[in-house]
Amino acid sequence: MKIPLFIFCILAYTSTAHGGWFSKNVSSTLLSTSKEINKSLPVRVDKEKILETTVAIKNVLIFKYKITDDSTFKDPQFNISKYTYYLRNSLGESICKDKNTYELFKRGASYNYIYINQYGQKLLDFTLNEKECSDYLAER
Repeated sequence: MKIPLFIFCILAYTSTAHGGWFSKNVSSTLLSTSKEINKSLPVRVDKEKILETTVAIKNVLIFKYKITDDSTFKDPQFNISKYTYYLRNSLGESICKDKNTYELFKRGASYNYIYINQYGQKLLDFTLNEKECSDYLAER
């Protein structure tokens, strides 16, 4: 239940920041979005993930998550591709369907999601952008 609520919060922040997106360039929109989101961070998303920070670099908004218990990743039966697919679809379902975000993506923006373990090592990452969202929306 926390994931949908958290995604709603991100959309609320990004929709507010996108309100004047015709008058702002993409990088300044992402920068203001990042600053606004960071005011509420860190925040626990669910029992294993904490959104620690966001950073806007040019046309990319980076979301850095910490996996607090990476024992699942060490399990020989664990499939990182399936887990990444699940995360991408969960976020894509909300992020790509938001009209303001999709319009921003069409202007060249992208969201990059990085997941690290408690030691700062990258476990996985993926990007949502116009192409990713177009493909995702076409599948639905």
